Amino acid sequence: MAAGGWGGGDGLRVVTQGLTRRYGRGVMALDGVNLEIGEGLFGLLGPNGAGKTTLMRILATLLPPTAGRATVGPYDVRRDQHEIRRILGYLPQEFGLYRRLAVGEVLEYVAGLKGIAPGRRRAEVDRVVEITNLGDVRRRPVGALSGGMKRRLGIAQALLGSPRLLIVDEPTAGLDPEERIRFRNLLSELGRGRVVILSTHVVADVESIALRVGVLNRGHLVFSGDPEGLRGLARGLVWELWVPDEHIDRITRPPQSVHPISTRMMPGGAEVRVLSPESPWGEGRPVEPTLEDGYVALVLGFAGDAAAGQRGMGGTPYPQAAGGPAPGGAGGDGGWR
Repeated sequence: MAAGGWGGGDGLRVVTQGLTRRYGRGVMALDGVNLEIGEGLFGLLGPNGAGKTTLMRILATLLPPTAGRATVGPYDVRRDQHEIRRILGYLPQEFGLYRRLAVGEVLEYVAGLKGIAPGRRRAEVDRVVEITNLGDVRRRPVGALSGGMKRRLGIAQALLGSPRLLIVDEPTAGLDPEERIRFRNLLSELGRGRVVILSTHVVADVESIALRVGVLNRGHLVFSGDPEGLRGLARGLVWELWVPDEHIDRITRPPQSVHPISTRMMPGGAEVRVLSPESPWGEGRPVEPTLEDGYVALVLGFAGDAAAGQRGMGGTPYPQAAGGPAPGGAGGDGGWR
């Protein structure tokens, strides 16, 4: 069985085995990814350039792998593209829309492209409009929609035909906080009875809704498991401390063993939260980690020893890519998407 297996019953499963994708000049976007995803919402995390979009495009049959295998249920992404697309709903990171068409017109057009019979299209459009709460803007031109409504329209077109696999790539990019929360709640509801794969570099997008999470870094799957397993990778590594103004260089120029996570400047100094294998300068107070702490610790290489101990404890880490964390840390953009 591929590493990271989960999900019960006889529902749809997405499996990759040794999945690899190389681009020109030997750039490795994915390197031997083994992953198994069952029904429910799976959050795929990783820095920009980690390989998330490449993986999503392979699963959506838009990009062939260089090596390895990926299957959606009984179907292979190389051999059975038509069958996979019949059960797939896909919202790419960049979703082009017809700005002058009304919302309902766009959905009826996409329903036709998906092969939904003319006699069923109106009812199917009604169904997805209700699910995504687009009724009030159904006759509005797409060009007049807010960013949040456009993302809802993207999900609505992906839901046409009741797909068993729903792939959404960076769906909350550009949304305000209120729309981001609404969108996360919608995705959580859609995870019932289908596989939903949510790709993002924003940990908050998956923290409260994902049953399982995976982390890609430089094309390697470095973690697959439940959120608590990822959070636990930072246990014993997170500290809070007060740094007075006269020692503020501790934060602006920290030693390699200390990584500031957050800094709140105040009169006389700063309240700081850091990752460190030991109490920084002997002044840190240990605190319980968040999911973001675990993610950052893993991507930056702080959680190497802890990750090894997670096997069999709800997490399935994998060796980090040679060369350490991506340039720029958790937000690095040193590879391919």
